[in-house]
Amino acid sequence: DFTDPFPVTRYNSYISVISLDAAGNPDRSSRWSAYFLQNRRAPDDRAQFPSVAVDSLGGIHCVWQHRDPEAAGAAIGYARAGGGSWEQTSIAPNVANLVGRPRIVRGEAGGVEIVWSTTTGAVVWQEKDHEGLTTLDDFVVSQPSAQANRASVAAGYGNVFFSWADQRDGA
Repeated sequence: DFTDPFPVTRYNSYISVISLDAAGNPDRSSRWSAYFLQNRRAPDDRAQFPSVAVDSLGGIHCVWQHRDPEAAGAAIGYARAGGGSWEQTSIAPNVANLVGRPRIVRGEAGGVEIVWSTTTGAVVWQEKDHEGLTTLDDFVVSQPSAQANRASVAAGYGNVFFSWADQRDGA
């Protein structure tokens, strides 16, 4: 109500994906909201640090860091364009927190590869097919003594490659 002397500000949170046209300009008609939370009384930073990939059939997949205010840590949010609502696709947020942001790329099998690192020092890999179904779930690629963080992933030449920073104490 514009006559209210004490208006309440409302906040909306989105993870948006948009493509470019042939000239390299944003195609605003292609906008897809992978995540949204509307009409909040305060910004809550639930969804941050998105990463997007396109699978071999043209399907769009998006991951992001998701923080539920009720949980002690963060999880990985995931959505696929045309696939309905988003899902939590990673570790339980009360077990370990994330270090850095999740990354996603198109995989050699045509689906997508997702990687993230945790406060327990693990680099975790997950693979999803074209439909967003998990084909490899939470596989730790780092060695047990790692203090890994800021993981990254690439795929090509018939393989999947991972990199991360590692600050161990010599153990």
